Amino acid sequence: MGTALENFTMIDPCEKETVEVMRNLSAQEREDITSSAQHALRLIRFNQMWKILGIERIDAVVDEAISDIADSRGAELPDRRRARESEGGTNEGGS
Repeated sequence: MGTALENFTMIDPCEKETVEVMRNLSAQEREDITSSAQHALRLIRFNQMWKILGIERIDAVVDEAISDIADSRGAELPDRRRARESEGGTNEGGS
């Protein structure tokens, strides 16, 4: 398959003269950059950008905050997770 950077030229926009930023990279370094970028795109595609940013998953933070609010009010919140078919849930997709 090859790397995306194999025949790619990237010019540094901060330099006055034309400077190709990939000129000093080895084939392995170009492969590593390509692999890393592909992995990051997959994580973004599957809604896992929090892993790239190195932060806590936002849903977990929101769920914790909602739970804290409910606890402070003495209320009980319904479980927001979807029931699985094996747990007695229904299949709304209709197959």
